Amino acid sequence: MKEWKIYQQLYNSLITEHSDASDLQPTVISDELVENALSYVMRKDEAAIYPAKSYIVAIIYATKLNEVYGEDFYEVLNDPELFCGQDLYFKTYDEDPDTYDQIIERLKSIDDWLTGGWAPFTVNYFYMECTEAGVDGVNTGITKTPEF
Repeated sequence: MKEWKIYQQLYNSLITEHSDASDLQPTVISDELVENALSYVMRKDEAAIYPAKSYIVAIIYATKLNEVYGEDFYEVLNDPELFCGQDLYFKTYDEDPDTYDQIIERLKSIDDWLTGGWAPFTVNYFYMECTEAGVDGVNTGITKTPEF
């Protein structure tokens, strides 16, 4: 099993109530996937817009898993258990390559896209869930996301 998957499973065994942005926001369902996914990294919309949020969060995770662990970006996007079955709207890359490709292409024109909108929150959540330091913080009772 991959190192990050071990940390992710451990995190999910320690944390049974997940507080992500969707708990803090109303949820909206929209068929507009590309523009709503891009808005996630450009501004902090009041509502979490699904399923677009699932696509962009998967792209953020694939990006960080590539950077931190050298994982293949597209293999990550094709992992049906990327979110441990907790995201009802998640589709793998192979299930919807056109939408993923459009989002990925458009992200290329957004400077520092990982620093805008809700993206930093997701990046911090990734570190908390998928790294030793993050899981150690949860295990030792540190509730603040570790600084990375």
